[in-house]
Amino acid sequence: MVALRNVLIIVLLALAVMLLPGGGRITEAVFQALSLGFLTVLAWAAYRFLRAQEFTLLAMDDSRRLLFAGALGLLVLAVAGTDTLWSSGLGTLFWLILVGSAVIALWRIWVAEKPA
Repeated sequence: MVALRNVLIIVLLALAVMLLPGGGRITEAVFQALSLGFLTVLAWAAYRFLRAQEFTLLAMDDSRRLLFAGALGLLVLAVAGTDTLWSSGLGTLFWLILVGSAVIALWRIWVAEKPA
């Protein structure tokens, strides 16, 4: 019964988007609000992680700290440019290279700084 109620709610929302004037714009606004909330939660989690690992970051040598900051910067750039880069095949490949190289750099730092 609960599943049927949930399906009916989804169907009613879909009908409202399809039939009401401006429904597409409302959907876009809701999607943008959800995206902004998701990015806010990601930023908050990153802040909390960096505060919890502050001693580890300060104990790193300068080259690893620079690599860490560069990898985070690449991830921020990739997230900021996702829509633009995903609009073409070459852009998607470039996005994958950006994210992949940032993840590899973070993984190398993790392995190097992991306690024995």
